Amino acid sequence: MSTPPSISYPRTGHLGSCPVARTAPEASTEARVPVHTPEFAADPHRIYHEMRTEFGDLAPIELAPGVPATLVLGYHTAVRILHDTEHFPTDPRTWQTTVPPDSPVLPMMRWHPAARYSSGPDHQRYRQASKDSIDAVDAHAMHTVVEELAVPLINGFCETGTAELVADYARPLIVAVLNRITGCPPDLGARITAGTAARFDTVDAVAGMGLLRSALTELIRLKRDHPGHDATSRLLAHPCRLDDGKYSRSC
Repeated sequence: MSTPPSISYPRTGHLGSCPVARTAPEASTEARVPVHTPEFAADPHRIYHEMRTEFGDLAPIELAPGVPATLVLGYHTAVRILHDTEHFPTDPRTWQTTVPPDSPVLPMMRWHPAARYSSGPDHQRYRQASKDSIDAVDAHAMHTVVEELAVPLINGFCETGTAELVADYARPLIVAVLNRITGCPPDLGARITAGTAARFDTVDAVAGMGLLRSALTELIRLKRDHPGHDATSRLLAHPCRLDDGKYSRSC
């Protein structure tokens, strides 16, 4: 099994023993591997393999036109980086000032008030609220929920005799399970899924972020009026007392 890649943006200044050297802003992007091209989208696994062969654990890439980055391809190197919050903070606010304002990756990667975009006490506060809300999910009961949601999907493609497993089974099952965990009605769940997909595909990320934020805000209002035994309601009632904008990032 290949190691899932991650992207690292080192902080400026003295790096000590951290595994990634900072790339000078004026460095040429000609040697970088573009990961925003149709060629990459058509066969990413081949290009990942080529990058591992040529560069090892750390590959110079171009995320989008004018957006250089380092792609971390080695598991142990990724673990070192993820645990080195001094040199590799998760707050992207310094980095995002170097990105073209119309870059398609900016809506997905810019700072938001959530754990994955924060460092230090803010990170701990957001993370604790999310963790407590998720930890209360009954894993034993969830087994029954997954089975209940999976059976109709399986019966559906048993009748037709064919299935595209991601589109006809894996994706709708995951969405339905997440809707159940968060107490999200299916119509809102569909909008959240569409917004998230647009955000990560960076095809129409700004519109995707708008759709996602609108749907999450509606879910929050619904749960304020009708709280239940779900992760969203627990998040709203958490002692950290996040405001609604922050709830929408944490949901």
